Amino acid sequence: MQQAWVFMHELGHNLGLAHGGADSIRCKPNYLSVMNYSFSTKIIAGRPILTYTPLDYSREALDPLDETALDETVGFTVGGMPVTLLNPSYLLTAPFGPRPIHVATVGDPFQNGAIDWNSSGAIEAGKLPPRNLNNLGVSACNGDDDGDGVEDFTALAGFNDWASLKYNFRGSKHFDDFQQLDFESREVTNFDIREMRIGIIEAFDETIQDLPDSAFDIATSATQRKQDFHNALLGVTAFLKVDDVQSAVSALFRIRGRMDRLAGGEPSDDWIVEANAQSTVRGILDQTVAVLQESLPVVGQLPSANAGMDQTVEEGVIVKLNGLQSRDPNGDPLSFLWTQVGGPLVALSNHASAIVTFTAPHVSAPSMLTFELVVSAGGPISSPAFVNVTVNPIPAPANRPPTANAGADQAVNPGATVVLDGSARVHSLTSDKLDPASAQLLREHMAREPDLIEWRGRALPPRQAFERMDRIRWRL
Repeated sequence: MQQAWVFMHELGHNLGLAHGGADSIRCKPNYLSVMNYSFSTKIIAGRPILTYTPLDYSREALDPLDETALDETVGFTVGGMPVTLLNPSYLLTAPFGPRPIHVATVGDPFQNGAIDWNSSGAIEAGKLPPRNLNNLGVSACNGDDDGDGVEDFTALAGFNDWASLKYNFRGSKHFDDFQQLDFESREVTNFDIREMRIGIIEAFDETIQDLPDSAFDIATSATQRKQDFHNALLGVTAFLKVDDVQSAVSALFRIRGRMDRLAGGEPSDDWIVEANAQSTVRGILDQTVAVLQESLPVVGQLPSANAGMDQTVEEGVIVKLNGLQSRDPNGDPLSFLWTQVGGPLVALSNHASAIVTFTAPHVSAPSMLTFELVVSAGGPISSPAFVNVTVNPIPAPANRPPTANAGADQAVNPGATVVLDGSARVHSLTSDKLDPASAQLLREHMAREPDLIEWRGRALPPRQAFERMDRIRWRL
């Protein structure tokens, strides 16, 4: 992966691309390209329910981000319009500063596209004070946009790489007789990559420190639990400082064991116990591990996870998630891990099976549930696959007009007092077919409330109505 990134990045220079597309400003969150240092070796993990930025040149120009007048409610736009699933940038992720590094999702469906630029935990209306979004705390991404040694606050421009490639190499300012000329800034180094990895761990630590006390196993000891996590992550940072990525990954797996009850782990040793907090923090950790693993030597190819097709169901039904289309290139047996990362929380039948089920929750409006699947053949885990299940509420029965009932016909003698009674209710049956259980319930109801039943246009006492139905096609 590292070699592929370097090749595409350097090829991009020969195709006329700079580190900011049309300019030399590095690490812009609205420039989603392999030319952007922020995505070097994909060291920046995305949010757990979303994809990472792929190994690609940018496919559309996101609107400028004015660092002096950021509006969190707007987020990313193209041509002044919100980014939707029709945009090639939809759901891609981008890191932003100042450090600790955070990650923004283009068109984030959980925030209606808004971005928490100041990392306050809430979307704030109005213009923010200036923030240097492309300062990730490393020398390659330090927010010094003009190279004068001073941090700058500028309007960061997006760029469409594919629409601007110059295929005549000799026409590029960076190419002449197989030599690069006029190179506008230095390239990313191993030191930069190391610092960015550490920045991700710092951001993960901040996520844990921001959790409410109620998220921990002992709310009154939440401060101590946060310190325990902080100390454990300092150990991960120590490994990364000496480029011991394997030991860092192993340490993160041990930390994962403190929040894995909902993923099929042992609940007695969990420090984070609240369901939503577990799902969110564990998802970020899994993505971080997956990203770090990509820098490790791997024999053969990684397995690929397949979470199946998106589904649309009604509330209350049993939903099946199928990961059997996941594959290992060597044909080795796979282990599975399902995690819910979005929507109303449900209980999965088994987090570690190829096929899992759950009962669609009751909802008042259409709701999307998102699930992540990763697989492993005994080595590094796959990149995550995602599946969405849209749950629709069962529509309320149609509001049918009432049926008037003037009572049975009467024969009386002249001068007698006649009573007309319109109080009897009429229960309408629109089908000759009822399942036995429903029919039995209706029988019991009618025994308690001997009202009339409308059947085939006639109002009949319950006994007569059921006798007629039995003679035709009912077998109760």
